[in-house]
Formats: sequence, C-alpha cells, structure tokens
Amino acid sequence: MLLNEESSKAFQTHMKGSDYNIQSAIRHAKNGLYGKACQVLNSSGIAPNNDTTWQLLKTKHPNAAPPVIPPSDSSDNPPILPPDFNILSVLSPYGVEKIVHGLRICIEEQVNDKDFGVMKIDLRNAFNLVSRQALLDECRAHFSEIFQWAAGSVMVITPYCCLPWVVTAIAADSICSQLSFHSWYMDDGVSAGPKQAALHALSIIKQLGPPLGLFINTSKCELFTKEGLRGFPDEMKISDALNFEILGVSIGDPIFCAKSIAEKRAHASKFLALLKEVALEELHLFDEEVHQTFSDSMCIDPSDSVWQQAQLSLSRGGLGLRSASLHSSAAFMSSFSMARLMSASSNLAASWLSVIPSPGLNLHLDTAEFQTALKWWLGIDMFGGSRCPSCSTQSLDPLGHYALTCRYNGDVVSRHNQLRNTFFESCRQAGVGGQMEVGSGLGHDERRTRPADVLVPNWDLGKPAAFDLTVASPLNQSILNEVCVTAGSSARVSEQRKHASNDVKCSELGWSCIPLAVETYGCWGAEARLYLSHLASCLAARLNCSKSHATSTLYGRLNLVLVRANARALLSRAYGVSSDIPA
Repeated sequence: MLLNEESSKAFQTHMKGSDYNIQSAIRHAKNGLYGKACQVLNSSGIAPNNDTTWQLLKTKHPNAAPPVIPPSDSSDNPPILPPDFNILSVLSPYGVEKIVHGLRICIEEQVNDKDFGVMKIDLRNAFNLVSRQALLDECRAHFSEIFQWAAGSVMVITPYCCLPWVVTAIAADSICSQLSFHSWYMDDGVSAGPKQAALHALSIIKQLGPPLGLFINTSKCELFTKEGLRGFPDEMKISDALNFEILGVSIGDPIFCAKSIAEKRAHASKFLALLKEVALEELHLFDEEVHQTFSDSMCIDPSDSVWQQAQLSLSRGGLGLRSASLHSSAAFMSSFSMARLMSASSNLAASWLSVIPSPGLNLHLDTAEFQTALKWWLGIDMFGGSRCPSCSTQSLDPLGHYALTCRYNGDVVSRHNQLRNTFFESCRQAGVGGQMEVGSGLGHDERRTRPADVLVPNWDLGKPAAFDLTVASPLNQSILNEVCVTAGSSARVSEQRKHASNDVKCSELGWSCIPLAVETYGCWGAEARLYLSHLASCLAARLNCSKSHATSTLYGRLNLVLVRANARALLSRAYGVSSDIPA
C-alpha cells in the first residue's frame, strides 16, 4: 500500500521536527528514564497516531501467508563456515569487537593494495521481510534435531537465522574465497578484499537472498576503495578513502576518527544540556517515591545509612535501588559495618536476591523470612539490645552476629544440615554421586569425627573427596580488621582450621580434604569457589546449559538456603518464632 505524495511529505516534515523529541526527552529524564531520553534524542522522531502513520506501517510490514510446517526428516549436515567468515548477533560475546578489530587488522595489512576495497552491505527491511518458510525448510534439511522447536518459534526469527546459507555459498565460491574478510552482525554485512571478489559476493546475495526474504538495498550499500570502480551499481555510495563507520565505530585515519568522535561528543552534549532543564527537586521527589514504596512493601523504616546501602548495586552489597538525583558510594562506616559490606559485596554473595521464587523446588522465602533477611542484609537493628532468649547469657548485637553464631536452640546445626543437603542434591544432579556424613569410626581417630559432610567417591582422578561445610561470621572480633581489608578472610581462616582438623584422617583414609567455607553473608572461601566451579561444569554438561548459567544457579540455590536459615535464626530470637522448619 503506497502513500500519496502529499501525505508522505507531511509525514517527513513531522519526523524532521525536533521540538517533540526534546519535550519527550525531558519528560523521560524527569522520571529517571535516561536511556529512553537518549533514544528519543537519537531517533528521527515519534510518529503521530493518524492514518498516515498506519499506512506507512502497513507498507513496511507487508502481510505474508503463514509458513507451512513440512514433515521432519534428517538429511544433510549443517553448513560449516571458514574461520574468517562470521555471522554474529547480539547474543555473540564481543560480537561488535570481533568484527571491528578483525576488519582493522585486515585493512592495515592490505591498505597499500590498489585492488583492495571494503564494502558495507545493507539488507532492505530485513527483519520484516525475512522468510519464515525458508527457515523451516532449511532447518528441516540441516538441523533436524531442533526442527520441532523451530516450528513452534518461527514468529521470532531474524535475518540472523537465514544468513548462514547465503554466507556458506559465498565462502564456497572460488572467486569470493579471495576475500580476506566477510562478516555479518545481524543484518549488517561487510566484505574486505579484492574488489571483484566483493562484487561477486554482492551478486551471490542478490541471487540467493530473495528466496530467503533477504533483499539488497543497493542505495545504502557503500564501497571504500582507492581506485578502480568498474562493475559496481551506479546507485551505490562510493568513496576513494578508507574512512567509514561500521556498527557505530569509526575506522580510518586519525583525522577522520577524531572528527567522528567530536561529532558524537557534540551530539551527546545535547542530552547533557537537557539535564539542566530537569528540576533537581523533581528527581528528589522520584527518589522519595521509591523510598516510600520500599518502606511500605517491606515494612521497614530505613535510616539514612541503611537507605544508602540499599541504593548500591547488588554487586556492592545493596539492593540496586539507585538514586536518580545522586549516585554515590557508601560513606564512612564502622569496622563492623565495613566488614559486613565487604562480605555482602563479594562475588555472587547477593545471588540469593536473583533466584526466581519456587516453592515446589524449595527455593523461596515467606514474607516474614524475606523481610527479616532484608533487615539483616541492610544492617537494621531488630533486637534493641535485648538478651538472647535461647541462652540468656549474651546481648544481641544490632547486626545479628551473635544471633547467627549462638549454638543454643539448634540453629547453627540446622543451617549446616540444610547447606549440606543442598550441596549433596547438587552433586546428585551433576551426576557425581556422593554419600552424606561419612568418616565416623573409620581409621584411628579416637574423636570419631566425620570429616566428610558429603563424600564423592570419584572426584579427582578417581580419588574420593571429603567435602566439609562450615559457616563463619565475618564480624568475628578476632579477624575483624583483616575482613575490612580483604573480603573472604573469615572463610579463609575457617578453611585453614578444617585442614588442621581433618587432613590427617582424610590422608589415612585415602581421601582429599576439601573444606567448603562460607561466610554468613554468602562470601565463599577460595577453595570452595574452586571446587564449586568444577561442580558447575559438571552441572552444565549434565543439564546441557552454559557454565555461567550453572554457576549462578548453583550459588543462588546455596546462598538462598543460607540466607533463609539465617532469617529463621534471627526470627527465633527477635520474635520468638521457631526456626525448626524443614529445609
């Protein structure tokens, strides 16, 4: 459906206007949505809700018949690309960097070759025109094992899904094989090498692309070369200097790159100037609303220091409730508060806050446990200097150190057993097996100790590993100064104690002694991190997922169990609630 010339001109005039963009950016910035404000300023405008806009949308997003799902069978092997031919997406780690740096190296090596050129390739409306039917046909032919999944997901495919067959044809072509570089990032392509090879690659895309819904937009393709331009389409933009931008990054001589950076800085200054128009009072009002919402939902009235911690990121021991008016780190803290924050901000200590609640998997906190855990995490006093109701001998400190280390009422043993059970279940899921509470009565140890909370029979080259879990408090007075400087110091000392206690007996039994020490705030010791990393690798292989996902899942589960046991111990002393709840 095409627009008449008058409607099209009216729409373009509106899109060129900047007043609406500026006002919209100011509104977003007032609400603390700086990312959206930047997007508005960098866009060509916001279309009005009228018939002209709807007609343009219908033109850009043409109707197409739904794909027909063919029968699944197995045939050819999937296409294999040479290492210099890449297809990357937003999910590819360092995808932009790989293309940019690879292209720069290619240009540096061949910049003096008169036959060398760089061609940027643009596909017309690729995300909307890409053929779902073609994807299903190719998936059935080459990737039969995921065909059923693809058949149920064809509405979310991108040009990234259909490009492999085009790029494979280019890689296999004898002329195109002369290309030094040919890569795609989603629907943005770039070729570098002899100009005739680049031209031939362009013809292959024109030939093979349309059946897949991939159409060359010649007017937006660009060629950068010093000389010799015969054979390229007249409508293609051609430059005799190797100065250009690819994926938002400038490539070329120093003068061009400096000018490009200056233009970006000038464009960014437009937004920085807008921030001056945003009243600081409104940002403070926004912060106050966040503060009030947190207080109401958590039944907490945080002090200034507590709220300051809550505004820190999760990696720094906070809750990620960043301030719109002021981004700041924590101010001066006492030694106990500093030690607490050092432990809570260690790697993956806050992973319990990212666990998706699941009562069925016993990965959840009830309302009282969650509120208590947050108060403890933020250092809010729940005891008011009262005595411990379990032992009646010690006063309960504001940070909960004694409440979590008091051995009366069975809370310390219960927490240990819950962590042991969770670790044992993780070993079982990883396929490494194991037994719980092994070692008592074995060997010549008269103390009848059990150095293995969990004994894994075949851990390191067939040698059994005795995992012994222990929980330490980073607020222990004897090591407080060291904890304030180095996170995990309390866990390290606990590991040393476990080795001193169990190494002899484990050696006698032919076991490896592996202490798994964790601080009450979830900071694991160095040895624990090493062996949990190995366990995460086993989980990733067993569950067919990435190691990073397995690692975050493993730590999240262990730390959630740890924090839940802590919350129950705190509840039992603050409000007299029993902590004897099955894990």
